[in-house]
Amino acid sequence: MQKFSFQKKKLPNLKTITIIFAAAVLSCAIFFAFFNFSQTAPAKAQEVFESNEIAGCIDLNRASYNIPPAVFESLPKPPKCFASIMQLYREGKFSDDFFFTKEFSLQPEFYPTFLESGIEYWKNPVATHWGAVGFGAFPFERKIIANAGSKAKTRFFLHSGFGVRSFQGLKIAVEFENPEDADFAKIKLDTESSNGFLLEPNFPKFDENWARQIDAEIEIAQNAQPKQIAILLKTKAPDKKQALEWKKQYSNYYNATDFVGEKTVSRIMLTIK
Repeated sequence: MQKFSFQKKKLPNLKTITIIFAAAVLSCAIFFAFFNFSQTAPAKAQEVFESNEIAGCIDLNRASYNIPPAVFESLPKPPKCFASIMQLYREGKFSDDFFFTKEFSLQPEFYPTFLESGIEYWKNPVATHWGAVGFGAFPFERKIIANAGSKAKTRFFLHSGFGVRSFQGLKIAVEFENPEDADFAKIKLDTESSNGFLLEPNFPKFDENWARQIDAEIEIAQNAQPKQIAILLKTKAPDKKQALEWKKQYSNYYNATDFVGEKTVSRIMLTIK
């Protein structure tokens, strides 16, 4: 999971802005090794359930957090066996990206760095700073192996950075690390990702749209030769008209690209056989 964040001091006029990158960024590289799956991973989600591998089901339990339950009250109820399913996910036993619906991805525990470092924003809040811009993507990389002339799809998850108090507007654009590779694959993102969307705040409590899914469909050309292609998903500022509407609607609105610029949030490594 790659995370970018920007915060400003909480002064009376709220004008002084300072950039901070959360400590979670430093630890995210460790987790990449656990989440770089190909589409040939061992089992589909339904197969995991049918094989009774979730025997000893463990639900999500926040009793030990010592955080007011109101922090999570706008989120959907966690799915049954959430902790067990996420453990299987970390072990690489799910290849079905689309199994993980909003009921999963809106839980902060879905993201590896929440319990590692993100939870500290609620346990030990910093009174002198105000989280303005920040976001993270999970996983950072997907590995896909496909034949020429075939299609594939994958899903990423984007969330506002832990401790961020603002509404952030952005859209996602596709770029090829090698521009010439665009001749061999076409990438289509879901409509909201392409046209623009809001990431809502998660501090002091999680808003219901603090995280969202990014769906990508890939079509490989019939004449594509065997090779590896790197496809980047990058943040872009929303259209000016849309950004203006959001600014009128929310006093605490920023473009997600403010102060930090455009960032690569996720990458698809496509291997054409």
